Amino acid sequence: MIIYVNVAIFSMTDELTLPVFPLPNVTLFPRTLLPLHIFESRYQSLVADLLAKPEENRLIIITHLENQSKPRGKNSFSSIGTVGRMVHVDPLDDGRSNIVIYGQFTVDMEEIVPSPKPYRMARIHNIREEYWENPLQDHSSDQAKLMSSIQRFMDRTKSRIENIESVELDDLINGLAHSLNINSDLKQDLLELQALNDRLDKLVEIIDRIGYYTDYVPDEKQYKDIN
Repeated sequence: MIIYVNVAIFSMTDELTLPVFPLPNVTLFPRTLLPLHIFESRYQSLVADLLAKPEENRLIIITHLENQSKPRGKNSFSSIGTVGRMVHVDPLDDGRSNIVIYGQFTVDMEEIVPSPKPYRMARIHNIREEYWENPLQDHSSDQAKLMSSIQRFMDRTKSRIENIESVELDDLINGLAHSLNINSDLKQDLLELQALNDRLDKLVEIIDRIGYYTDYVPDEKQYKDIN
């Protein structure tokens, strides 16, 4: 299920260093929600520190953990992540909690900075903005292309995606990219495409590929001579 909320984007000025939460198999897109179960002590500390801040400043960088084969503490993660705001906390026993992060905008991280905190901190090099290559262009044809791809996907997989007609195209692109059950590296590739035109084209390609292989039936004639 895709959930959309309207939350004002917090404007970052002097605050260019934020906590980093690297996650395996997770990519957060702008204007989407990410529920997380917090159980590690270092991230329990992070949640407590965020709760001590004003609501609009409870910011964290969600980034894609790339390599889990390295020794503990040496994992690499993507330099492009999404700044999210903690918008909900449900405290549980023993310091654990369920939280919800709302994605706001993507950033380039310059480096991990020394910190007395048990969790990592990163310096932001650049705040990335998603954009249409031609912002004055009528994007009705882009929307029609995506809707057509979604319809083919639903027909082939016998699934339903509800209420998509009323969703803004930007949010629909990000919401689908966030929600699709696809390889996390592929999701990261989508996130790193800043131009929405490019992200839409790649998303359509992925959706059509999923639908095609769901509906694929091999030609038995190709295998008639195989014993």
